[in-house]
Amino acid sequence: RPFYAGWGLTDDRLTFERRTRRASLQSIIHAALIGYPVYVTPDGWPCEAEDLVEALIAARDHPLPAPPRGRINRWWRGIKASLDRSLPPAY
Repeated sequence: RPFYAGWGLTDDRLTFERRTRRASLQSIIHAALIGYPVYVTPDGWPCEAEDLVEALIAARDHPLPAPPRGRINRWWRGIKASLDRSLPPAY
């Protein structure tokens, strides 16, 4: 069942005994995006959602380096394949 079911915002076919009050759309959005999740910076430190948005905006100005090409790309694919623990598709 969806996390937003039973709060009075949708036409639910089932009843939810644990939900005894109604919630506004704004309060459910706040709980889902701000109150409940734990956000971390790219460095792994806990932060507020607003701090993460600022970090993402700042990172937008610094594009990622281009992926390796040619011989380096083949070498890197081989390294990744050797570290992959899943079975090959035809196994």
